[in-house]
Amino acid sequence: MVVLLIAVIGAAYLLTHFVVDWLQRTFLISTSIEYLLLGVLIGMLILPTKGREPVTDAALLGLIAWPEPLSSLAVVAPLIALAAGWIGLIYGMSIRASSLLERRDGALRLAVIEGLVTAAPVALASYGIFNVLYPGATDESHAALMLSAGVLGVTAWAGSTSAMDVVRRRYSVGGSFLDTLVRAARFSDFFAILAFGVLFAVFHGVAVPEISSDAPLGRLPTEVEWVVITLGLGAALGALFSWFLDEDDSDTGSLLALTGIIAFASGAAFFLDLSGLTINLVLGMVLINVSKSGDKVRRSIEGTYRPITLLLLLLAGAMWTPPPLLLTALLTLVVLGVRLGGKILSGMVASMGTTLRRDIFRGMVGQGDVAIAMAVSFKLVYDVALMPGILEDYAHDAIDATYTAILIGVIVHEVVAPRILKGLLVDTGDIKDENPGG
Repeated sequence: MVVLLIAVIGAAYLLTHFVVDWLQRTFLISTSIEYLLLGVLIGMLILPTKGREPVTDAALLGLIAWPEPLSSLAVVAPLIALAAGWIGLIYGMSIRASSLLERRDGALRLAVIEGLVTAAPVALASYGIFNVLYPGATDESHAALMLSAGVLGVTAWAGSTSAMDVVRRRYSVGGSFLDTLVRAARFSDFFAILAFGVLFAVFHGVAVPEISSDAPLGRLPTEVEWVVITLGLGAALGALFSWFLDEDDSDTGSLLALTGIIAFASGAAFFLDLSGLTINLVLGMVLINVSKSGDKVRRSIEGTYRPITLLLLLLAGAMWTPPPLLLTALLTLVVLGVRLGGKILSGMVASMGTTLRRDIFRGMVGQGDVAIAMAVSFKLVYDVALMPGILEDYAHDAIDATYTAILIGVIVHEVVAPRILKGLLVDTGDIKDENPGG
């Protein structure tokens, strides 16, 4: 029966992979939706969670002896935390202090303004929807609703360079304008991850509402102290582990060392109910700027980007649970509509007094692996691993709807972003032949 399970998953992978590959070549889209769908299939088969029973109990498959499902999704929680933390380290090691502000191309300005006019409106609109649908929320559940709205906001801030990569490969395009778009997307990801860590710290009481009587601390840290712990833990681990990285190590040795580093940092973050994504981002920044072998380590970790991203997509699909339809539809409209409006406005504001185009938002629509990593981290800490009885059922429904809206938003944005970007580059003259190679 294990062979049958592998065959079903393999067939689903091949079908979705070739269909999506054909769509990518034909319609110029950038998405790995097949891995999300495959993850959902795996979750349906072996990961029973609330609102979704494993396929073992399905009437149509009642005669098939499927493998015994896992007792809980929490069993794979360490793997989920590791994958999200790995993404954080990759992005952290791309930030070198010496080159952070080496160019005055407006990319940093654009990323900061996006946070003000994109993330904040999405969060406020989402919070308004939660207040209308759940007017009598208890204190803990109301905090969870505020956190969910904040997560929608920071994931809306997160960008993606995958559309730039697709267009660059397809049309062999380069130049300073495309470089500015890439830098702006990376700055947006950087600030969004930091904001995500602050959200986890500020709303830490949702995960740990009270301290046990036998705890070594007399009180829980304050929100500000949790923020300091998040950033300080990443910096301290980065400084500590920089001594263990040797320039003479082989690529395999460096990768093994990094795996241990990420596992330790992500485990510490998961134990403390903090953002492993943010802690590893800070850790990576310290490593690349302090360690003598920083550049070599960065090259080693960048080679793992694609497989880790695919693993993250599989886990994201496996963690999905059916959300309330109305709430999910409303939040999805906010993610798509308000985010687009914020992108348009941020491009107009950022272009004032600069050489940036007013329609530069057309190159900033993408949303990718950082948003997925945030969604996975959020659901892991505040839903999968949360002790029962802390939140009301409607708060968990809101978390499920938030998670689903983020996944839908990423899929939609990754589908449309390359074509919108191509149109922008045609208008700027960077793309002159719209049909390369036929």
